[in-house]
Amino acid sequence: MKLHIVKYPNEVLTTKCNTITKNSKELQKLISDMFDTLLSTTGIGLAAPQVGFDIRLFITYYGNYVKTRKVYINPVITKYDGGIDYMQEGCLSLPGKVYNNVSRYNHIIIEYLNENFEEKVKEYSGYHARLVQHEYDHMKGITLANKLKIKE
Repeated sequence: MKLHIVKYPNEVLTTKCNTITKNSKELQKLISDMFDTLLSTTGIGLAAPQVGFDIRLFITYYGNYVKTRKVYINPVITKYDGGIDYMQEGCLSLPGKVYNNVSRYNHIIIEYLNENFEEKVKEYSGYHARLVQHEYDHMKGITLANKLKIKE
């Protein structure tokens, strides 16, 4: 089921998200609904706050030829390095308003639970590292509007 995407400056977008403590049918339904929602857009990532939930969850669906579907529950970026790059970013919660250069680390290591609540550790570089950092910012209540200092 497609969910409504919350638009900036909705308060949930600037709220620090809560840890998910257990797997449940409701969580699995939310993940499924988030993928339905993401796939109905031009986006490649979606965080739970963007659909009105203040929980530590985001998803990505990304790839040039073969799309990779990833679920990140309670993510923690444990290492940032590889220098900083600037690249244009947009956000589904700021439709049509903003595409601007944003600084991000070129390499990260992230720990998270997947949709089966299995512990994972991944290293990402380049564009995928940027994507994960963008969605991870949503867990901390940081939006693209904050990075670009956009006012209501």
